[in-house]
Amino acid sequence: MASAPSLSCCRLTGTLHRSITLMQYLRHLALDHNQLTGHIDENIWFLPQLSVLDLSHNKLSGTISRVAGLSFGIQQIVLHNNSLVGSLPPNLGLLKDLTLLDIRQNPAMKSCGQGTTSSPTCSAEQLLPCFLKFGDALVPQTDGSNMSCPAILRRPRDEAVHACAGNGSAQLGELADFVTYGSTGLLWIFDLDPSYYSYHRCQCLGGYSDDWQNNGTQLVCVNVKPVSVPAWVPGVVGGAAAAGGMLALAAVLLVWLKLKMQLRPRWQREKELKENRKKGMPSGGPATIVVTDVENYSSMMQTNAQLTTKAMGIHNAILRKAVAAHA
Repeated sequence: MASAPSLSCCRLTGTLHRSITLMQYLRHLALDHNQLTGHIDENIWFLPQLSVLDLSHNKLSGTISRVAGLSFGIQQIVLHNNSLVGSLPPNLGLLKDLTLLDIRQNPAMKSCGQGTTSSPTCSAEQLLPCFLKFGDALVPQTDGSNMSCPAILRRPRDEAVHACAGNGSAQLGELADFVTYGSTGLLWIFDLDPSYYSYHRCQCLGGYSDDWQNNGTQLVCVNVKPVSVPAWVPGVVGGAAAAGGMLALAAVLLVWLKLKMQLRPRWQREKELKENRKKGMPSGGPATIVVTDVENYSSMMQTNAQLTTKAMGIHNAILRKAVAAHA
């Protein structure tokens, strides 16, 4: 008898045949991506060697039975994309080897009724099975909902025993002492839709805003539209930017031409002066004659001839620079 039959994507219809529960050596049952209907036979949970149960992507209905907590060797329970209802039984906390529990895309599964954000039907402690709790970190959802929700963690054993003690519908009563923390080193993954726990502490990602629908029972993150501007504004802004760019370019060009004239090398200025002298006297047009006079030049030469000579050199250099710049 096969211990790990895979009947995925086989277009199976109908209900789960009860004869499956007689397969005592069955370890891995994969019936995902079919069209199975009806309830999950609770006798499946009594299979002694069952470790993986994948019934995802079907049309199964009903609830998850409390006897699921008696399937002590099961490691993975994958039931997403079905039509299951109700809440997770606290008896799942008795499964020490459970590492994966996936019930996503079962819209009718709720922790404790519908409720609203302003009038919840249960407290934060009742939003999850007693052996689970909300982590501090927010984790982005991978379902395209554009929101982050708290991580779902397994409680340490002592904490879980205390939370599960009691006779409430979400508690284990005397069985609370048998709640386990699981094997050391296991990575637990509990995939629940945010709607299951009423979107407790969920936040929309950046660029999205909260939109509570269905009388405050469903959180939808909608894209924040940018502020609209009149159609003529981009044209005006673009024109102003182009005009400003042209003015800046013209100013840079004028500064460059002025610096080019003033910072010409000496040999170039002298060459231009010689060429102008070869042309002779200007034959028409205005002519400029510059005459300078150094006041008290004679007395300064007698007092300090060395400093006066240096001053005259500076004077003559200024004149030559002015002549060269306007020649």
